[in-house]
Amino acid sequence: MSTTRKGGRLDATHRREQLLDVANELFAERGYEEVSVEDIARSAGVTRGLVHHYFGGRKDVYIALLERLGALLEDELRPPAGRDAHARVENSVSRWLDWTESNRIIYLGTIAPGEDIADPEVRRVVTILVRRAVAVLTVFHREIAADSARLRYALECWTGLNRSATRRWLRGEATREATQELLTSTLEHVLRTFGAPHQATEPTSRPAR
Repeated sequence: MSTTRKGGRLDATHRREQLLDVANELFAERGYEEVSVEDIARSAGVTRGLVHHYFGGRKDVYIALLERLGALLEDELRPPAGRDAHARVENSVSRWLDWTESNRIIYLGTIAPGEDIADPEVRRVVTILVRRAVAVLTVFHREIAADSARLRYALECWTGLNRSATRRWLRGEATREATQELLTSTLEHVLRTFGAPHQATEPTSRPAR
């Protein structure tokens, strides 16, 4: 994604987007904790006060990035394709990897570090995005998994694996093939196992003496 780093005159909408693009690249390169408002302003060629004017502090910039990412993902959602349930799970994962590969800087600057940030407001926004993604998975794969609190909990945990595996792949630590195999097999297992009707275990009666 190209970023304009000069501080020339822009209208409010374009200036806001420019600042978000610059911040996203910095977060992707250095991580959230290593980026300051001063860094964002310097890279954008503007004053620190202008960043504060549009967003407030670093946390507010990051939350705005998360919210923009959520809207971007929702715009591109469509049901997975495939001749059977396994193929559709595989297609869901493949499309996810396609999207993150095409939006590598966006992903590494936002979702990749999201759950590692201690700020409660940031974590709240990340949690909302994760739960939206989980809700979509339950709809897209309802032929093999019945929606329930149990399933959603398992899928929320699976998104942690997804985040770790996708981040390692994008950083060149694993192949796409290995990443897709891992995510497809584990997602299908979670859907089939935790989406199946939960059978309560009956207490074993003791034999009469």
